[in-house]
Amino acid sequence: MSGIIVAGNDTNESGASQLIRPRGIFVNDAETLYVADCKNHRIQRWSNGASSGVTVAGTEVIGNSLTQLESPTAVIVDSNGYIYIAD
Repeated sequence: MSGIIVAGNDTNESGASQLIRPRGIFVNDAETLYVADCKNHRIQRWSNGASSGVTVAGTEVIGNSLTQLESPTAVIVDSNGYIYIAD
């Protein structure tokens, strides 16, 4: 069995295809992947076949305002597209 790396490498950075301490993941019926990128303080989304992610929550800056995350550890997306985050 082999796989294809679509996110991350051996460096800790915040680029669209990089993660720092990823925690929870969620895959919906359309095979879209969501990752709780804990130390980048964001949720990243990879559409099926994408080579880089899109930030859908958080700002890459730690915080506690409505637009910021501290250290997200889990993510779930419901059938209406609402994102639920354990932070």
